[in-house]
Amino acid sequence: MSWKDIIKKGEMPQPPKSRSLLEMTCENNHKFTLGETKIKKILGAKKYNNISRRCPVCGKKATFLEVKKGVDKTVKRLGFYDVLKMLSPRQFLEGMQGIVGGEITGGYSKTSRGRQSLSMTLTFDGGVLKVRGAGGKFFVNLNGTAIGENYNLTELRPITEEKLGEFRIKKSIKTATRSAELWAMNDEEYYFKIRAYIKSLVKSGHDKEDTIQELAVWLPDMMRHIDGFMEELETEDWDGSIDAISDVDWEVVARNYEDDVDGILEDFA
Repeated sequence: MSWKDIIKKGEMPQPPKSRSLLEMTCENNHKFTLGETKIKKILGAKKYNNISRRCPVCGKKATFLEVKKGVDKTVKRLGFYDVLKMLSPRQFLEGMQGIVGGEITGGYSKTSRGRQSLSMTLTFDGGVLKVRGAGGKFFVNLNGTAIGENYNLTELRPITEEKLGEFRIKKSIKTATRSAELWAMNDEEYYFKIRAYIKSLVKSGHDKEDTIQELAVWLPDMMRHIDGFMEELETEDWDGSIDAISDVDWEVVARNYEDDVDGILEDFA
């Protein structure tokens, strides 16, 4: 029996008779052949990298479809210039380290089955940025929340930088607000000044919510005269940045005095 008798037509995937019959798919999962795709010229691109294939249905970028063990897998074909622009996991995390500081740990290791596994972490003040590799893809998450996944970490850099920027702003507000709360409640001289101001608001007819809102507006001007608080607020961070009095959520600080407002309202009821 010859190999032709063993491998009969239909028993295993057969290669296409023409390159135009190569199977492809797009980002919206439409399936078609290479010959059916639309060609879009890219102005100013180098030779051999001046066209992209587009889906005939929706116009999205098309990629080759690989059939492996009966499972369809979309494989992104990267051009020469794409490869040059790709970041390694360490380069990616070092770029983020320039924004938030911290320490990079982890790397590649082998699983019990001999496969390579990637897990790298950037640990910084108040957060953890993690890069994990699986199936040729990179997965990035910040404090356990997924940011994105891609074959190329360069594609994930803008969104990661944006999320870290948002994280820094939230952390700055939280840190500055907590500092203001502690100084407002624990500095005896200014605590009684704040109570006196609350009394004046209640006497003038303000209810509880109005008193809290007025207090939130008044507190910044009063607390900027507390030397210890301002010194703590304006201490430089590792990257030279400092918190400002405008970073404080003053309504949160004012609500620490809700019990005092309730008591004073009862006294003047």
